[in-house]
Amino acid sequence: MRKISSYIIITIIVNSLTFSALAAQTQRTASDSTFYRGIRIEADILSPLAYALRLSGGYYYQGAIAVNLKETYFPILEIGYGGLDNKMSVSGLTYNTHAFYYRVGIDYNVLTSKKPLNAMNNIFTVGGRIGFTNMLYNISDVQIADYYWGGNTTVDFTDRHKFMLWWEVPVGVRVEIFNNIFMGWEIRLKGAFGTPKQGEIYPYYVPGLGLFNGNKWEFNYSLGWQF
Repeated sequence: MRKISSYIIITIIVNSLTFSALAAQTQRTASDSTFYRGIRIEADILSPLAYALRLSGGYYYQGAIAVNLKETYFPILEIGYGGLDNKMSVSGLTYNTHAFYYRVGIDYNVLTSKKPLNAMNNIFTVGGRIGFTNMLYNISDVQIADYYWGGNTTVDFTDRHKFMLWWEVPVGVRVEIFNNIFMGWEIRLKGAFGTPKQGEIYPYYVPGLGLFNGNKWEFNYSLGWQF
């Protein structure tokens, strides 16, 4: 009788463990197959510091909203506000502008993981962005030579309107420092679509792009929360 009771108890334990293992495996498989993993919101914390320390000519404040799709694809929207106030250029012109700017694009995580949902803490991404802004700018103290009477005439161009479009290629890292709290850096190569024509009045500085003088690099450091 005692042997029968022991056999029943062992059978119950083995079956319980087997069921638990199968349930855990099923849950892990379901987690791994989950496509939508949450939304991450973040803010660039380096740009305000760089402007306060006079490390950058213009100022900008920006944040982003990214959708986490299976820890692999991150469609992203970035919104920022920036400008340049009373900047004297090398040619002696005074320039002023400020505007909102936007970027849309996607990041791809080049790291792979077999871990279940929420177990992957670090991502390394490469991506692409299209940035745009609808800006107004002022250029003062423009010296125009008077070839008829001689000398120069000072002209101001105020409330000039320009829609600017540019591209960006970002490469970055995000590390989970606490539960769902991420920090990371990003390097961007970016440039405007098109170049100004000779003699054209064009913006000296574009919010979100920077100085309108060819391709450039930008470094960002962000703090974010995924929920």
